[in-house]
Amino acid sequence: MQIIKLATFAFTLCFLQSCASNAQSVGLSVDDFEKGIATAETQLLDVRTAEEYQSGHLANALQANWNNTAEFQKRVVALDKSKPIYVYCLSGGRSGAAAAWLEQNGYKTVFNMKGGINAWKQRNKAVEGSDNTPKISLTDFLATVPHDKIVLID
Repeated sequence: MQIIKLATFAFTLCFLQSCASNAQSVGLSVDDFEKGIATAETQLLDVRTAEEYQSGHLANALQANWNNTAEFQKRVVALDKSKPIYVYCLSGGRSGAAAAWLEQNGYKTVFNMKGGINAWKQRNKAVEGSDNTPKISLTDFLATVPHDKIVLID
């Protein structure tokens, strides 16, 4: 009986502590992310490498490489903790981790783009620093490949 009371107390304490946090992280679709970054006081953060950033990024995005901890922490100091931050990467994995880190370090509202810039480009949304060539899905690509011939794809 004592163990059950102790476990209940620990669970309640953890629950209350998690509810006490003012930070929130939300995963947004490409369209919702686009609407969000169009508003005033938006902070946009690209957490990919410099090379990835140069291959195409969203306008006005700050680049802070999530894979380089020192660089990331040095660059995010420039962000205002009280204003919303919109974070993205290539496919959503790094930006999800970065969003969690930002929350844990006092940034109040963080939005992560689901599917990352890959999803953005598949929707033919504009990027800077690249040729803006529309991306196609694997299904669409396979539909263009002849099935009655041998094909070499590079």
